[in-house]
Order: sequence, then C-alpha cells, then structure tokens
Amino acid sequence: MSDILLAGYWRSSISLVTKLRLYSVYILPVLLYGSDTWSVTEASRQRLDAFDQWCLCRILRVPYTAHVTNVSVRSQTDQPPVSSCCCNSDRQNEVTLNT
Repeated sequence: MSDILLAGYWRSSISLVTKLRLYSVYILPVLLYGSDTWSVTEASRQRLDAFDQWCLCRILRVPYTAHVTNVSVRSQTDQPPVSSCCCNSDRQNEVTLNT
C-alpha cells in the first residue's frame, strides 16, 4: 500500500483536493476492507490513525523533521481520523469521509 504513496502522484503538481480524493478512493478502501468484522482494540485504533496521519503528511509534503501537530494536518486536509469512521460500534456500516 505504501508503494502507491511513494509514486510520483503525491510529489506532482496535482491539486490537494485531487490528491485527497485519490487517497479516499484508492487507499482507504483497501485499508478498511473488512473493518466491520474486526474486533478493534485501542492499539489497533492508534495504528490505523498513525498510518492515516502518515499518509496525509505525505500528501501535504510535510517533512519528517517538521514539528507539525496532528490537529493542523487534519484541519488542512479536512479529513476525520480513520478510527472515527470505521471503528465506532454505534455506526451501522456507514463510512463518510470528507473529500
């Protein structure tokens, strides 16, 4: 999955909106496949959110050495954490992601 992120798409001059749509269409479905049957622990929620955050930082071209908060990345991309979309027991198979 990370091979897609290393491709030239994220470093190209494609607009941020288009990159986020590509992320929502191609990467998130693969990441969340079968998530309705997972027994989700706090550790797995954190790992999902960490991968999601890593992807969003790659899309925004945030270097590893930059001290950028998760909140600022979320506000720039207007994306909710993945764990809030897929891992809530009170939601019935409804995933809504902002693009």
